[in-house]
Amino acid sequence: MKTFKSEILCLKTVVLLIMVGLLSYNGFAQELTKKELKQQKKVEQEKEFSALVESKTFVFVGRRAISSRGRSIDLTTNQNYLKFSPELVDSSMPFFGESTGAGHYGSADVGLTFKGKPEKYNIDKTKGKYKIQVVVKDSNDTYEINITGTAGNSTLTIMSNRKSLMTYNGDISKGL
Repeated sequence: MKTFKSEILCLKTVVLLIMVGLLSYNGFAQELTKKELKQQKKVEQEKEFSALVESKTFVFVGRRAISSRGRSIDLTTNQNYLKFSPELVDSSMPFFGESTGAGHYGSADVGLTFKGKPEKYNIDKTKGKYKIQVVVKDSNDTYEINITGTAGNSTLTIMSNRKSLMTYNGDISKGL
């Protein structure tokens, strides 16, 4: 009789181990699925980002602005944008650096606000990161615009003949 009880105890232990194993396997399989879904979402975002950049029609919105002297400000509560299309670049970005010969008395020459047809528009992709170079001239100035980045994180620099360099960290999206 003692062997029968020990066999039942052994059988219960085996069944318990199998159940724990199955439950662990199910939890592990779900964890892999979450990781796969996260990876799939990242791949989709990168495809959308690539399509936007390659179309040359997108909007950069800054989260942070950094002057050439290193001072930075948060832009999340300030409206700002740099709209790109093959025919027009439209900028309304804040500026708090140094200016030389900026405007005349009574002019409202604030920010990096300009519109113009891009004279130069180059796009390069290296190691999954895009580099966009654009030159725009308006009646007052020439602007060299450089963007480097990936989906969810881009850096914009604007160089002007009359204003010091400004750098912005932000995102590229379809539009406002």
